[in-house]
Amino acid sequence: MAKWTKNLLASLLAISLIIFILWPVLAVFISAFQVGETSFSLQPFWAYLQGHGDLIKQSLGVSLTVMLLTSALALSLALYYVGAPLKIQKLLRFFLLLSLISPPFISSLAYINLFGRRGLITYDLLGLRLDPYGFWGIVSMETLGFISFSTLLLINALQALDQEMIESSRSLGASVTQLMATVLLPMIRSSIIVVMLLTFIRSLADFSTPTIIGGNYSVLATEAYLQMIAYGNPEKAALINVIIILPACLAFYFYLKENNRQLSSSKVTREGRLFTATKSKTYMGLGLLTWLVLLLLLAQYGSIVYLAITDKIKGESYFTLSAFREVLPYLEDSLLRTLVYALISALVAVLLSSLLAYLEHIQNQSYFKAMDLVSMLPYIIPGSFFGLGYILAFSGKPLALTGTAAIVVLNMTFKLMPLSAKIMGTAAVGMDPSIFEASQDLGGHWYQDYLRLFLPLSKRAGQLALVNGFISSMTTFGSIIFLVYPGQKVLTLVLFDIIGSGKYRLASALSCILMGICIVFAGLTFTLGDRKEYGHAINR
Repeated sequence: MAKWTKNLLASLLAISLIIFILWPVLAVFISAFQVGETSFSLQPFWAYLQGHGDLIKQSLGVSLTVMLLTSALALSLALYYVGAPLKIQKLLRFFLLLSLISPPFISSLAYINLFGRRGLITYDLLGLRLDPYGFWGIVSMETLGFISFSTLLLINALQALDQEMIESSRSLGASVTQLMATVLLPMIRSSIIVVMLLTFIRSLADFSTPTIIGGNYSVLATEAYLQMIAYGNPEKAALINVIIILPACLAFYFYLKENNRQLSSSKVTREGRLFTATKSKTYMGLGLLTWLVLLLLLAQYGSIVYLAITDKIKGESYFTLSAFREVLPYLEDSLLRTLVYALISALVAVLLSSLLAYLEHIQNQSYFKAMDLVSMLPYIIPGSFFGLGYILAFSGKPLALTGTAAIVVLNMTFKLMPLSAKIMGTAAVGMDPSIFEASQDLGGHWYQDYLRLFLPLSKRAGQLALVNGFISSMTTFGSIIFLVYPGQKVLTLVLFDIIGSGKYRLASALSCILMGICIVFAGLTFTLGDRKEYGHAINR
């Protein structure tokens, strides 16, 4: 009976991944190459490539530039971080994590606030009227938006290195510069490549930043968005998304290759300093660059808060909370809906990911390795690609979901699967298999092992996946923009509309509310979890 229920549950999980991840992806490819009702052709694909070479070059130019700048800055920040005192490390990590809870286009809003025609720096401080839009506007804001995640990845890679090798190099007289060049950089080469590839993929798929501050500078992602929203042409949007995903798939192939190499050679990540920096000019230069980036992050979020709590009369700024009052009507219908969607999608994603990790790593279900790869697909495809896939896959029988809340929640849930599955899978790999073997020897069933052993042992990972899922759902944009009907908007779409209408004070106030909700949820989740764990320890 237990084996039968396990096989049934495993089959249902596999079927859900196929229906809600693999099928929408295939639907986009089918729509892109379909000619008529029954025939398929590559001719539209080649025709678009030949007719839009400049657009493709512009997209690749932005993505490659962002990749190089982000990777170089992230590496500089990470190297400075691991050599800095613990107090400075905590401060840097706080600001890096803060930027991860922001809506995807908040950096663009901050850029307009600071450097727009009426920007705090360009107009108020310097008296200039500059045009902030175009190639460098996109590059600078995507770089600033991607740098925190990339830096955290490299910090984790550096802190997982063998401390004894580093100490040996220092004891042999290696300077800080030599240590970085001959020891640290070669040892994290795979991690650097992973960061570069992920940044390239994310930049290529980003359409919100170019839409807001791109001006006349178009990229493939914005063109796909316009084809769907402005022209109502899902076939052309599908074709453009396929063109976007091809280099992303190639990059992801190398990502998997390098990531596997990184995992096979990595150790447990430890906190603290990797080395003590002396008066090294190289390290001082990294510090200067780090604090400059930190200053930009402070200016970014400071400008959002400043604009939200001030207004002007005759050119003079004064304190007021009127923006928060004026934004309340926008929250009446969308706030509760957004919270419900985010909670449901985050909880379901954690549940599905925990089952996937348990069946693959603990129960050793061989075919779930393939399902794990399927669950990673939303990680490499643009959000607009995934959202368009849901429109094409679920607009008719046998599963007509278009226009319902279910299609939005399902899209958000399965968009969360890659990172949630990776978090839970990492927790499963670290568990001692003898615990489960002993339970089986004592006659325990698989569901008892899952409920009584796996879930408690993966509690911390589950909390992390839940917080990440909630924040990602609260700030998601690209994958649901095609799915949400006008009367059913969530907060990020409301924010996007407010920015588009030029109401930057209201947009800043709504951004502060969004970030506040995410911070409170994260704090409550970890605090309540730790208190409950402490209470159990006292009772024992």
